[in-house]
Amino acid sequence: MKAVLPAAAGEMCLLPRHISIMTPLKKGVVKVFTPDSESPVCIEISGGLCSFSENTATIIADSAATAAE
Repeated sequence: MKAVLPAAAGEMCLLPRHISIMTPLKKGVVKVFTPDSESPVCIEISGGLCSFSENTATIIADSAATAAE
């Protein structure tokens, strides 16, 4: 699995076993790619914060919506 984030410093890609990190996020789209799907799950966020540690990403945002919403 991998995730592409709209980090404040530019687009960031998180892969398994990535170093622990905490970064601010700007308004944009978080893309989550899973091994069993050809297209990513896209979640639009209003900005926020991402923490990644021990292969777990936690995103805190004021608002978030998937394409289905």
